[in-house]
Amino acid sequence: MRTLDELLIAYHNTPESFDELNDKEAPDSDYDQISALLTKRFPDFGFYAVADPLDMDLEAPGVGDAIDDLADIVMDMQETLWRYENVSEADGNWYFRFSYYHWGIHIRKLGLYLCHLKP
Repeated sequence: MRTLDELLIAYHNTPESFDELNDKEAPDSDYDQISALLTKRFPDFGFYAVADPLDMDLEAPGVGDAIDDLADIVMDMQETLWRYENVSEADGNWYFRFSYYHWGIHIRKLGLYLCHLKP
């Protein structure tokens, strides 16, 4: 939980950088390999119910997957790090902030799951 919280804090402390555009492409991450490693590291993580907080007529919950959440967060952080190392600090900052819409949702849902997993 602490590491997830620290990523969220880092987002809020990262300057907005819109002056550079990246024309390089990061190497693809291997989702299956990352997922397998995370499954070994967190064997108790599994599926959990999720609901759209804006859908007041919810008929059935959706399903989240803690390992998928972590794998997606890892892949976004790998891309961010690659941009810092291979393009520029500004581009790394830009991607970190830009991709928040994706990894931030995963962190929020995963965090709620973890709060209920070990109260």
